[in-house]
Amino acid sequence: MFLHELSNDAKQSFYKLAYTVMNSDNKATKEELKILKLYEKEMALTIDFDLDNTIEEELKVINTLESSDKKKIYFELMTLAYSDHDYAKEEKDLLTMIGNHINVGPGDQETLRQCAENLTKTYKTLSVTFNK
Repeated sequence: MFLHELSNDAKQSFYKLAYTVMNSDNKATKEELKILKLYEKEMALTIDFDLDNTIEEELKVINTLESSDKKKIYFELMTLAYSDHDYAKEEKDLLTMIGNHINVGPGDQETLRQCAENLTKTYKTLSVTFNK
């Protein structure tokens, strides 16, 4: 939704963080994989870079961004975590750590979490309605 606005370095760091969030609970669901593909398309990314960098390296890149971009990234990561309607403890812990590290305050983290949860519920409702 907001990712096309990022620099190439920030896009790659975001993608690596998204990949890490998706795998944090040791299960990549079809919903999460679909969202990851949408991210690739939105950011016009060709995944020809190493996904094995440490999370700390990616957070350093994200920390150079404006506060509004950090919140957009956090929201997108939260949406990915909610996409399978199973917000696992591992995802929650990782996203809390990411939010704290990139200076997204607890109040904003909660607001963005609620927005991501509502958005994924809305998409699920629309999907059911469209496919009746």
